Amino acid sequence: MVRTTVITPLLMLLASLPAAADAQAAQLLSDAGNQASLLKSDLDTIEFFGSSAGGWQSHSTIVTVYKQHIGALRSLAARLDTTRGDASSAQKTGIDRVVPLMQEFAATAEAMINTIDKNPGALNGSDYKQYVKLNSDLAEEFVTLIGASVNCAKTGDELARVAEKIGAAAPQLH
Repeated sequence: MVRTTVITPLLMLLASLPAAADAQAAQLLSDAGNQASLLKSDLDTIEFFGSSAGGWQSHSTIVTVYKQHIGALRSLAARLDTTRGDASSAQKTGIDRVVPLMQEFAATAEAMINTIDKNPGALNGSDYKQYVKLNSDLAEEFVTLIGASVNCAKTGDELARVAEKIGAAAPQLH
């Protein structure tokens, strides 16, 4: 009797682990899209400040926030990579697509910040403004790609669940 009361909840917990891992991967994938959008918003703000007549001081707060958001994006990419082993097939495909994009996005963002840090006196120059604008445009492309990959993983998971219900072959996303 004691064994049953201990073992049954343990078995139920173990049976729920894949579902919990799927949920964690799904949440992290969703967070990836949100974090990328947040960085794009930061870049829009930096671009706005770049078009104003203000000096470096007006940029410093948003640049600091942007650096923190870049760090959060890198951390999220690492967490996603860690959950890959327990994710569903569609989520693994999404993770395989999203993590390199997140890392590339972060590297591009860091390069822009390093450029700003090296030459804050050029903030109001046309080349600087174009540089920030192009970074913002590129960020928008990253946001679109990350969002599409996240949505593809969600749809693939849902398609697999419905396919299983009706006895159809599950899709194999690559």
